[in-house]
Amino acid sequence: MTIRTQTTASEITGQRWYVAQTQPGKERLAREHLERQGFASFLPLIKRPLKSARKVTFANRPLFPGYIFTGFDVRHDRWRSINGTIGIMRLVSFGDHPSPVPEGFVEGLMARVGSEDHYPLEAELPDGAPVRVVGGIFDDLTGTLLSSRPQERVVVLLDLLSGPRRVQMRRNQLIGA
Repeated sequence: MTIRTQTTASEITGQRWYVAQTQPGKERLAREHLERQGFASFLPLIKRPLKSARKVTFANRPLFPGYIFTGFDVRHDRWRSINGTIGIMRLVSFGDHPSPVPEGFVEGLMARVGSEDHYPLEAELPDGAPVRVVGGIFDDLTGTLLSSRPQERVVVLLDLLSGPRRVQMRRNQLIGA
């Protein structure tokens, strides 16, 4: 005889989170149509730099391009209709039934962004991370983040023709390599 000490929310309601593959660039459209059908959805976003003619701007892009999380009870909801939803290609499945995301994964992402309102995540780069420079005279060079400094300044070890060199620059010029 086993005694259970904790009961998860999914055991009570039966609702779990699943992953749906979207059509290319249609994550937001898929989210809108899933919600119109009454399915819970979650699309975590991250600020990513966009390069254009000497100017770097930032835009909110999907953290997992081509995928969206959707929540439903596989036993009671009409989940097969998700495969026909505008913007969705198919639910990620193994066999006849969709495969649930590990419990706590989506909830952890939601806690990280603050709410289900899809606030953008900020890209975190720890010291020692491989980075790529976006914009400026070192555009498209790669290196290693050495340390963060006050006022959003960082020190990067760039791979230049003459060998590795320490360079100080703004944090918003870097993305993960």
